[in-house]
Formats: sequence, C-alpha cells, structure tokens
Amino acid sequence: MAHCLYACSARHTGTDWSRNYACYPDGRVRRFVPVECERLQGFEDGWTIPDDPKFLRADDLDSLRYYALGNAVTVPVAAWLAGRIMAYLQKNSSVSCSALG
Repeated sequence: MAHCLYACSARHTGTDWSRNYACYPDGRVRRFVPVECERLQGFEDGWTIPDDPKFLRADDLDSLRYYALGNAVTVPVAAWLAGRIMAYLQKNSSVSCSALG
C-alpha cells in the first residue's frame, strides 16, 4: 500500500476528511485512526500521544496526532535514503562516513 498522509485536522472539514481514508472493495470508506497512521509512518503504536496531560482531551488529541504524523518523515524511507547516501559516499568519496555522524 502506498499512501501519503496529509497534515490535517481530525475535524472533518472541507476536503480534509477525504485525504486519509481506507477504501473497501464494497465501496465503504472510513478514515484512518491515529494508530494506523503511526504504523504507516513506521512509528510505534502510541508514539504521537504526548506526555503532557494538557493535550489529552479527546477532541484535541486526535487533531494533534494527525497533524504530527502528516508532518513527519516516514521512518523506513528516511532509513533507506540514509543507507543509500552512506553507500554512495563510501564508494565515491574520500569523506569518511563515520565523520558524518
């Protein structure tokens, strides 16, 4: 499955709702829940739940989680890109990859 998560609110306004959804063969559509978005992005379940209790109101929490995930870099993609860059540098450069951090 290839899908792009958008940084949108949990309140189904405008076209936001239609951007992050699961579609079933019988035509039913539903919005991804935050934990599904975390999994698609390569994060652990609950990764976007803040430690600060002031953000734990249900109305605000989902919006914050969707927004954070929509603005996040997908972990497996970032790891793959970093590996490709490291391999290129090792093969084609006199710069030591260990010096890059």
